[in-house]
Amino acid sequence: MARTPKGMEPRMSIRDRFVDQAKRITSSGVFLRLVSNDRVMKVATGVMDARGRLGAAWDILRNGHELPVIDPALDDDLAVHVRPAAANGAVRAAANGAGP
Repeated sequence: MARTPKGMEPRMSIRDRFVDQAKRITSSGVFLRLVSNDRVMKVATGVMDARGRLGAAWDILRNGHELPVIDPALDDDLAVHVRPAAANGAVRAAANGAGP
């Protein structure tokens, strides 16, 4: 750092002034009470989440919405588990004696 004459402080950059001001604000009692308030934090979270929600809504408006599948057998994304049939074609009885 360059030496400055006695009694003159080096000039602070904009970034340094911004950081200094932010430190002063965040250490104030009013700011700490505001941040620790649950209602304020819920509003802040909702505002930050609003961007994602608006993006999703815009995407639906622009590209349309996919219709739901009426028959689950036609939906490849569903994990449908089918038990294999017996080798001779007979229906297996359940453990409690009821049907398959």
